[in-house]
Amino acid sequence: MSALNGSRDGEVNVENLMQTIRDNVKMRKKKANISEIGSKRKSFYTSDNQGLDCKDLIQKDIMAINKNWDVRNDNYIINSHRPFIGKILTSARRLIHGEIQRYVNPSIWKQTQFNESNVRIIQELQREIQELQRENEMINEKLNQSIILMERDISSLRDICESQVEDKVTNLSRQILSLKQQMTEEKQ
Repeated sequence: MSALNGSRDGEVNVENLMQTIRDNVKMRKKKANISEIGSKRKSFYTSDNQGLDCKDLIQKDIMAINKNWDVRNDNYIINSHRPFIGKILTSARRLIHGEIQRYVNPSIWKQTQFNESNVRIIQELQREIQELQRENEMINEKLNQSIILMERDISSLRDICESQVEDKVTNLSRQILSLKQQMTEEKQ
């Protein structure tokens, strides 16, 4: 005996059929709600971002990364405010600065290259995420339209099944009455 059959004779049990359809629709709606719950964003409360939600905070961080990826300090100026000894101090500082740069610049260059690569990757990932979000919205819209169409189909199927059941009940009632009349006529 299945959910569609009310008995083993193959008769359609409309109530069981309708309950199965309702359960399937509820299950699909629950799955859709789970994806909506997952898309809600958390808020981060710190002293720096005063209640920005996750997406806004990430956008702020991406802007900072795009702005500050190059860690080189090219605007460092060596000068002195001392009028007499300043030229000697400036020359000595330039000499020391040059020696330090020879040691530090390869690390700075590697860090800058690493930062530049990460910025490119982050920007590409951000584009991919935005594309996936657009696709997800389109899929959700199609899913909602499909649910509406399925609910209409279920309603029309319910009406058809109910009318068929009413017809069958009416026919069976007539047959029973006819059989009762035949039996009473045969007894007489």
